[in-house]
Amino acid sequence: ILLFAVIHVLKLFRMYLVLMEQNTGFGRFVFAYCRTTLANLIIPFKIGDIYRMIAFSKITGSAGIGAAGVIVDRFFDTMALVLILLPLHVLNPSKISAVSVFLAVFVAVTIFVYMIFPSAYSNLNKYIIMNRDSKNSMTVLKWLEVLNSGYEYIRRLVRGKYALILLMSFGAWVLEGGLLYIIAWMFGID
Repeated sequence: ILLFAVIHVLKLFRMYLVLMEQNTGFGRFVFAYCRTTLANLIIPFKIGDIYRMIAFSKITGSAGIGAAGVIVDRFFDTMALVLILLPLHVLNPSKISAVSVFLAVFVAVTIFVYMIFPSAYSNLNKYIIMNRDSKNSMTVLKWLEVLNSGYEYIRRLVRGKYALILLMSFGAWVLEGGLLYIIAWMFGID
């Protein structure tokens, strides 16, 4: 129970670190985190994250901020898991699963898109402005601007916090693995 509590305190502070600039009030944030964590534990397939997005959108006053905060939190959680699983799979390739491969590809593609987005946005923007013969040019420009606003917001959310967020994610996963090991040992499961 103590280990379970420590894991969730780490996850709570990781999420708080992501949304810290929103001045939501720590007590209100903790209540929302506990409520949404309970929903995540009860509702299958991580559908509870939709509820988490709605809850954090309410307390931050912005749907974009709530959704971006949960997405960033989930991304770093997934990246830490992949970085923990990679050496384990290198040491024991027979244990590689489709889920591990999917998560690793997801993290790699997300990082790749994040890294190339600024230059792709700039080049596409210039190209469409200079070649606006198409009637859909303005629609594409509007969507590019929406994507750029989202990118800039996410960049501001994690600027200067990457390492700490990732460290908290590592800590949570290592403790969670330890908790599962202890439970397996208690019940005599290999």
